[in-house]
Amino acid sequence: MNAIDIFKTANISYSRLSSYDKCPRKFKLVYVDGNIAPSGRAAQVGKLVHEVLADYMGEKRTQGGVHKPEAGDIMSRLPKVSGQLIAEKEINQEITAGDIDIYVRGFCSLYPEINTAQVAGIEEEKLFDINGYKVKGVLDLVLRDENGNIEIIDYKTGKSNYVDDLQLILYSMPYFNDGPHQSISATFAFLKEPSARKLEINRAMANNTRDVVMGKVQEIETDEQFERRRGPLCNYCEVRRLCDGDRN
Repeated sequence: MNAIDIFKTANISYSRLSSYDKCPRKFKLVYVDGNIAPSGRAAQVGKLVHEVLADYMGEKRTQGGVHKPEAGDIMSRLPKVSGQLIAEKEINQEITAGDIDIYVRGFCSLYPEINTAQVAGIEEEKLFDINGYKVKGVLDLVLRDENGNIEIIDYKTGKSNYVDDLQLILYSMPYFNDGPHQSISATFAFLKEPSARKLEINRAMANNTRDVVMGKVQEIETDEQFERRRGPLCNYCEVRRLCDGDRN
């Protein structure tokens, strides 16, 4: 596949744009050349945390009412969820209950009370258009209050200095075409710290993000070199072997 075709045959996503920013060579090896990059342990822990919380929130929304999240209740779902992910080959690393418990407790600290009437989406997939390109985002949690105010929440299992507000704004964009709202906000929920950073988003920010995204797409489509970006993250790169064997 040529670089110019990558976003014509696959959706734009924040993770793909971010991958290019971190290392164009890795982007080429994975998305252009089609090499499958196995997920590392940190990514698998994050996946498991997200799925356990989604399972909990899904059940509570079905029950209805106001709930006070308890770590024990959420953690009781771990064997079932991890078993499913292992069967689906999403997890192949050894992950203990202690690895997950710290993030679950962080979630309970950040969200001591959940009104299920306000839960508008759990791991909600959004597909939308930017200048003829299809963009895909998966929203961990979407809340809508009685006044129509929307808050998009993105769980993070990493450190707070490794995030980009572009992700939150990009995820919010389909809601500007989804009817009138009092306000739209988005939050990074850092589960390990725990802490949260909330961003109020307006249409001007969304329009600027549209321009930024298209600029990144154009940069990728016209890149002929896909140069390496050497750094500490190389030691953890899933396609390091391929990169080290590439003399270009």
